[in-house]
Amino acid sequence: MKVLIAIDDSECSDLALQSVGQNCWPTGTQFTIITVIEPFSLQYAISGAYYLEAVAEAQRDYSDYCKQFINSKVDQLKSKFVESKVEGKIVEGDIASSIIQEAEDQDVDLIVIGSHGRRGFQKFLLGSVAEKVVNHAPCSVQIAKQKLKKGQTSKAKERVMFGV
Repeated sequence: MKVLIAIDDSECSDLALQSVGQNCWPTGTQFTIITVIEPFSLQYAISGAYYLEAVAEAQRDYSDYCKQFINSKVDQLKSKFVESKVEGKIVEGDIASSIIQEAEDQDVDLIVIGSHGRRGFQKFLLGSVAEKVVNHAPCSVQIAKQKLKKGQTSKAKERVMFGV
């Protein structure tokens, strides 16, 4: 079995990785943990060479951070599944499209992804990666969602997440 775990540096991604760690998998399961870097837009850098240089440096720094982040998550999963193949990968592009493309390229059986659980206007503004992946993935998708506290509504959760 091939499992693709798409993560970023968020609580919901931690939940996705935890859910993988809590499941029993068939012998020989292969895990690939990916994170997607969306390219920085250079449209704002046109006003001067300094901005272009700053954007390029920021992108390099973020890429270095992602490499360390993915390596730590791979090590975390390897410690849980010692006998399984666990690898990490950084992909550049649109997040949802890149996850779907990676699933197709690797012929995976399952995608595991976290969901922020945004609704309404927040979802309209930010889009829903999980929803796009579910609707267009070539395989099954498992979504890990943050559990609401008793009596907490999705709106209350959004206020907490965004400090509103």
